[in-house]
Amino acid sequence: MAEVTSHERMSRYKRLYYLLIKINLFDDKEELSLVDQLLATRIFLSLLIIILSIVIAFTAFSIQTNTVTIQLPNEIIFEKLSLQYPSTLSCPCTQSSIRHDQFLLLDLSYHPICTSQFVNQTFISSLYDYNMSDYYPLDYRIMIASHFQLLSLLCRTIKEMVSDTLKEFAAKQIITNQVLSHSVFNTQVVALVEQLKSTTTAHINHI
Repeated sequence: MAEVTSHERMSRYKRLYYLLIKINLFDDKEELSLVDQLLATRIFLSLLIIILSIVIAFTAFSIQTNTVTIQLPNEIIFEKLSLQYPSTLSCPCTQSSIRHDQFLLLDLSYHPICTSQFVNQTFISSLYDYNMSDYYPLDYRIMIASHFQLLSLLCRTIKEMVSDTLKEFAAKQIITNQVLSHSVFNTQVVALVEQLKSTTTAHINHI
């Protein structure tokens, strides 16, 4: 019984094989020979099967993109989504520009000498001695008041220049049409501050 079943199965395969190889999509009235018609039919069917297989595979493995809109998300939701979808998340800003002084506070510190009593005009005035003519020409007491006066002028000039630079920096704006993540925002702020320090240092060195 098993041999008969196997024989019948082989017979079915053979009939199917002969049926496939005899498929002819052309009419008998075509000018092509029967051999050419069968060959062209096989080529067409093979290409059709290949194209259909590619389309099916592409459809099966293609990534389906769904767009979900969240109205007015808070900072926690935005940060969570930015971690989950870093390359596809889009969050347009309601305001595309913001001044530096609205999100950045700079804490300045000068050299201690520029905040000490040595640059105070009262102290400098006390250094002047009306009997300087009695001193030896190379006595440092003759020049000390002038030196501290020059130091005071230098400190005052630097403070004014830094103040003007900071005012200009504060009035500038950071412009973006998309909300920035904490990491990107911090990177940009650090770059802005470093550029400010570099520019200010260069200006001071030219004094």
